[in-house]
Amino acid sequence: MKNIAMRKKSAVAVVAASRHWAATTTEGLAELLRPELAEGESLPDLELLQELLGRALARRWQCLEAADQAREQTYQRRRLRGKERFAARAVLYRRVVDLRRLLRGVFGGAACRRLLGIAGETSREDRLLLRQARHIVARLAVSSNALPAVPFQLTVDDLARWAAPVEEAIETLEDASRLAAIDVKEAEAADAELRRVMADFDSVFVRVASMLTGVHTGAGQEQTARAVRPSRRRLGRLLTDDDRPGRRRGGSGRAAKGRATKGRMIKAGSVKAQATVPPMSDAARARGELPRPVRKARWSDPAVALARAG
Repeated sequence: MKNIAMRKKSAVAVVAASRHWAATTTEGLAELLRPELAEGESLPDLELLQELLGRALARRWQCLEAADQAREQTYQRRRLRGKERFAARAVLYRRVVDLRRLLRGVFGGAACRRLLGIAGETSREDRLLLRQARHIVARLAVSSNALPAVPFQLTVDDLARWAAPVEEAIETLEDASRLAAIDVKEAEAADAELRRVMADFDSVFVRVASMLTGVHTGAGQEQTARAVRPSRRRLGRLLTDDDRPGRRRGGSGRAAKGRATKGRMIKAGSVKAQATVPPMSDAARARGELPRPVRKARWSDPAVALARAG
């Protein structure tokens, strides 16, 4: 997942900063705080504090990574079970179609509809297909004596032998459907666990990164402080260039450049031509002359317009 990858990148950066710059920030804070110590007081172990902060975040990241791997494994099992169920459904569908075709050819369509209830198309949906298959097998076992006579010897064992492949396919599809349902529940539980662990990681990440930002800022390490500052808009991630104040989200590239250029042109002032039709005299109207439009310049800049008026 992209969100997990971005969180990993941010977590690695924060943990590395807490361990790599621990000695430097401790010295900077010691220079700031040592003159303020009273008699009998000593500075706290700030290097150990940063190490503990890094451990806390690293442990949350390990839990998040484990939850993500468990979720991926459950989804792989779910996809595998889905393929197995699809294959089992295809086998049962083929066998039901073959059995219905066989029974229609032996006993006739009317007898199959009246005694076996075989009518309509064979369904491709799991529940309806299982219902049709069970119905055919059950009616064959009950209606074996009521079936019409055929020109060859047919026993109950023959009917059972015809229904045996369908019964086997029914059991296979039922087992595959049951396992697929279990995998769906496991996948839902894995999603819920991943969301819970991710929320815990995000909370600890903000707390650890904020504390390290304060430590580096107090030690005078502004560059490292900016490198570990958490984002306010993206949970579990560091502050990026897009999050920093002063960056507008109006777009970039050629479109934004075009909008900026247009804004400068309007601000500097532009001339827009407006077509007007002058009034005609009675003599010109009597001669049948057509009015000629006159283009006047309209200045959008008030300063230019005031200078022309003066």
